[in-house]
Amino acid sequence: MEYVELHCHTHYSLLDAASSPMELLLEQKRKGSSALAITDHNTLRGVPAFLRAAKAVGVRPIIGCELNVEAELGGHSSITHLVLLVANIKGLHHLQELVGMANEQGAVTKKDLRIRASGLIALSGCLAGEIPRLSIFGDEQRAGEAVREYQEIFGKENFYLEVQNHGLLEEDMITKRLLELSETCGAPLVATNDVHYALQEDQPFHDLLLCLQQGCTMQDEDRMSFPSKEYDGKGAEEMRRLFRDCPEAVEDTTKIAERCLEDEDLRRFLNMADEHEMEQRFGQTVVDATGDAKSISSSVAKDYDQRHAKRFARIVRFTDITKARREVARVFGPEDESMAEKLCRMAQEICDGN
Repeated sequence: MEYVELHCHTHYSLLDAASSPMELLLEQKRKGSSALAITDHNTLRGVPAFLRAAKAVGVRPIIGCELNVEAELGGHSSITHLVLLVANIKGLHHLQELVGMANEQGAVTKKDLRIRASGLIALSGCLAGEIPRLSIFGDEQRAGEAVREYQEIFGKENFYLEVQNHGLLEEDMITKRLLELSETCGAPLVATNDVHYALQEDQPFHDLLLCLQQGCTMQDEDRMSFPSKEYDGKGAEEMRRLFRDCPEAVEDTTKIAERCLEDEDLRRFLNMADEHEMEQRFGQTVVDATGDAKSISSSVAKDYDQRHAKRFARIVRFTDITKARREVARVFGPEDESMAEKLCRMAQEICDGN
């Protein structure tokens, strides 16, 4: 039985993910996967590089995004996460609009999702998702209401409860509640690993990026870091072991992948679009339901807005190897040449693509 990773961040999730599209695709192919989704945070800027690499490697690409969604938690408006996957050409058009809106507004609303839900498959997200957060708060009634609301927005067959296992106690608790919600609401489960780096050995580099994002060093006790070293690309055997109590969650990854790859118009676009067309369609234009290019306002089309500008400006500095060395030494203490070279290489690749 194959496993397809449907929640995966490339280094276009600026200063939050450590591996290039090519590195991630090669690792997933090595582990026996025939497809991979790209779900960067509030951006589609990595899609052209992802599609080029997927074609070179021979892995089928799935386009997606992890979006900021406004939701009410504890009586207050909060930003939550939701993973959206493109199932057809209309869904691609809708996702491009939603990504632009998320960056223009900071997050999309449920109303925004309702208007643009067609052609998209939604996963409930990581610990920062609305339903997992309600589960952590112990608000089972509201969690059930949220599941039914997303089912109503996307269609019951297009909304999945996302289970993860990085060895965290919170995830154990959430998975138990998601299993209960799956039964009561008729919402299928899907397993993901919320990948932020291709290999476990890349975890220290990911830690470096988080420090750069926060402007802190490894010695800062209150710095934000991931609570586990398990956010690497996993294979089918390991995922089956992690989710032996709900094997259907692993099996359903291939079913979702097939749904995302069966639309002929979308498949033709992914297979035949040249580099210039890719850059245009993920920059100044979107694709409408008939597959034609349709211009939209630059404020919506361009998703590197002010919220991304600060991180992007930091990354630009590291195209200079001397500055990369200096920053690595500041964050880690002793200078690490290989880490500095990796940082410089990543910065150059991101800047070349933007």
